[in-house]
Amino acid sequence: MNYHLDDDRTRHLTVHYPATGERIVNYEMTPVQCHVRDARPFVESLSVDTNGFVLRKVDSKCNDFTDDKKVQSTYYPEAQKMIKAEFPGVQHVIIFDHTVRTQNGRRTFVTEVHADYTQESGLAQAKKMLQKFGAQQLPELTPAQQTKLLEGHLGIANIWKPINHTAHFTPLAFLDPRSVQEKDVKEIELIYPDRIGRIPHLFPSDLHDWWYFPEMTTREAVIFKQMDTREDVWKEAGAYRGHTFHSAFKDPTMPPVGAKPRESIELRCLFFWGDAAEPRNGQNERSTSCRL
Repeated sequence: MNYHLDDDRTRHLTVHYPATGERIVNYEMTPVQCHVRDARPFVESLSVDTNGFVLRKVDSKCNDFTDDKKVQSTYYPEAQKMIKAEFPGVQHVIIFDHTVRTQNGRRTFVTEVHADYTQESGLAQAKKMLQKFGAQQLPELTPAQQTKLLEGHLGIANIWKPINHTAHFTPLAFLDPRSVQEKDVKEIELIYPDRIGRIPHLFPSDLHDWWYFPEMTTREAVIFKQMDTREDVWKEAGAYRGHTFHSAFKDPTMPPVGAKPRESIELRCLFFWGDAAEPRNGQNERSTSCRL
């Protein structure tokens, strides 16, 4: 896994040029040998609140994930149903972004240990995406009702799945948030032409508990949490701030002859429980047997 170097610099910048995909950084990553365990034997006991990630079956009717219009018209509604099923009590879901990644494409695999948002940048993103997509994806709510959602319980999660064929190469690994400590975290500034964002990176730790699902098929998807505004949910589980750190990595196991490079799609989902949402009883009480 590629971790952030523990140095004395106070500013760590990533400059993004979306038109070209170019990035300029002033920080260094260091490769660290990690034990990444197979989560498949424990798939039934995983909890998105406790472990940060779950594996689910998905039988999408989308027949071309490289076609943005087909993804938005077919896969987005399917993903909204998946989020509501995974997070009981969620009333409203906005799918605000998707990314297709291939080995040689414009968007390739991210091999840096990271989470997508800090608590502050996640809230800023929620406000921005609600303003951008609320009228389109939440037409049942007035603008005032949509704004009111930001005062309640909200979360952000990603849905990640292989497309076109089984993912034999460069799978995605997930870090159990209970193994992250505050001192491990380093915020990175993302400098875009029109804004500055922030994401958390990590310093390496022997306590970090990595998991993955080998050979994921196109009918499987991982849902993993990126933010949760209700502190008692993640504090009760001992999970670091509701963030699931993740990274692509090189699986050293031998792939089958003729296996193709990984192709995948990830969706970013913003969701709201609403003002009267009840605590998710039972969701936090699933087995935590993955802490071996």
